[in-house]
Amino acid sequence: MTRVRFNAFQQVMRLWDRVHPYNAGQMLRLDHPADATRWNEAWRATLKFHAIGEVAEEQASYAQRAPSRPRDLAVIPADIAIEDWIAQQMNRLFDADDAQPFLPFLKVENGTSHVGIMYRHWIADSAAIRMLLREWFLRALYPEQSRATPFEPPAGGMWHYFGPEAARWNLAEGIGALARLRTRFSRARPVQPITGTPMNMRFSVHALPDGTADRLLAFARPRGLKLTDLFLAATALACEMHGVNPRVPGREDLAFGTIVDMRPMSRRRIDDVFGNFLGFTTTIVRGTDLTDWPRALDSIAAQSELHRRTRAAPAGVLRLAAGLLEARFMPPDQWCLRYRRQMPMAAGISNVNLSDSWAARFHPAPIIDYVRISPLGPLLPLVLTPTTLARRLHIGLSRQVSLIDETRAGRIIGTVIHRLCRLV
Repeated sequence: MTRVRFNAFQQVMRLWDRVHPYNAGQMLRLDHPADATRWNEAWRATLKFHAIGEVAEEQASYAQRAPSRPRDLAVIPADIAIEDWIAQQMNRLFDADDAQPFLPFLKVENGTSHVGIMYRHWIADSAAIRMLLREWFLRALYPEQSRATPFEPPAGGMWHYFGPEAARWNLAEGIGALARLRTRFSRARPVQPITGTPMNMRFSVHALPDGTADRLLAFARPRGLKLTDLFLAATALACEMHGVNPRVPGREDLAFGTIVDMRPMSRRRIDDVFGNFLGFTTTIVRGTDLTDWPRALDSIAAQSELHRRTRAAPAGVLRLAAGLLEARFMPPDQWCLRYRRQMPMAAGISNVNLSDSWAARFHPAPIIDYVRISPLGPLLPLVLTPTTLARRLHIGLSRQVSLIDETRAGRIIGTVIHRLCRLV
């Protein structure tokens, strides 16, 4: 076993985990009824080959190995809806005595199957879970195509892979951005108070018409925009209309967080590393722009370009380090509440295009669709998770039920989809 120190983002996620379970998931929708025995055997073989699936934790580090008694595939009963089961797992604390951070699952319905993994998010980012799900899928259906070498453990932390030299960002600019952080949020609207209410989450999937992603790209590219800019702008307008950040005097802006896969930003080889290397950026939409689509889109696109030029996501490791220093002096729940007040967010976005990924090779058969399930953490009342696979585009919606009921959630996602479809 190779022992690895928890990196900064993992440490933050583990603090969140102590306030409320911070579990994520990914799943395939297959065009046939999957055989539970075959997939269970393939799961065990995958964990054994890659020597992952059981975590030995110490105070500042962890190591993985193949479990001696792997957790069996969870077969979801026919009378439980897949989204209800996912919500249960998002809100379930993994047993402290169980060192296995993954829960494989299967649900067969109407001649198709959902096969996926729920997991403690600190152990792996979305890219690592895609690697794991690929290997599991291949060992179940195309074993001759599975990897010949195991995944690699991380060789270092965030600074090793995404420090100023490794990820090409300016340390002085990063320190300046950290100093200006709270000023940026000074006019951001606070989230409705949640004192005394649970942080339970719900998840739902909302499909857009086939081909929408292609048409959105055709709209965005000539204008120098990214798809994430469109999703952020549509979400901003939806939150202005139906969100949970009320206007108060002097605070009329809305703040949004974007989850960023930082792996492509590192100069170091990281493609085969099984770990967690997420970053995030923040976007502020002024209150005066929230009712004007062109102005909101221009503001968001300008901030996105600044994030890319200054490498804001990897430079955010400074923000993580500062937050972890503060966390030493207060309990996790107080620390989370403090940041919820200082950095009030209206929503988060986690956008991934899988059209060039391994899953696209097996789409539309046997893989019909690929679904990602994002947790909220203590700062976000909702997260939108757009996922594109060839001509298919859907948006996963994770929400805090104490703030966003089913009716409000329907209005938010309905407004987002309507706004996007109007562009094409």
